[in-house]
Amino acid sequence: MNSIVDLIMILLFLFISVTLFVVSCIVKHNIKKGCSVKIDAVIEDHSKHYSYRSNHRYHMNVYGYNYNGIHYTASAKSRWGESRIGSQQVICIDPNNPQHYYRKEDLLIPRILFWVSIGMTCISMINVLRFIIGLILGFLG
Repeated sequence: MNSIVDLIMILLFLFISVTLFVVSCIVKHNIKKGCSVKIDAVIEDHSKHYSYRSNHRYHMNVYGYNYNGIHYTASAKSRWGESRIGSQQVICIDPNNPQHYYRKEDLLIPRILFWVSIGMTCISMINVLRFIIGLILGFLG
């Protein structure tokens, strides 16, 4: 009976790791979708925000960049990364929709999820092997 519970827990852990892997790939794909042109952007301003939930004030970077002779501005999607006004950063934009962009910092969460899922999968595989070896030794002994 104990071995069935162990197997269920191992498979559940493996299922969670595979789910995290798929989620990280989907999120990364959605962030990068269509963005194929790398350009330099400058932090032109900060937009001020207030979180009522945590009672905290914060700012988000507002990037300015030129593409095909047109100047675009866009707010950052996260607070990670450089925040000094006037500093430059490389961003990737969608040539069909230049206001859709991503920065390397926007890929932090998908990267973390990816590596956590890889680690969990390795742990799961080790436990599956231990489980199988235990069954074999149980039948032989």
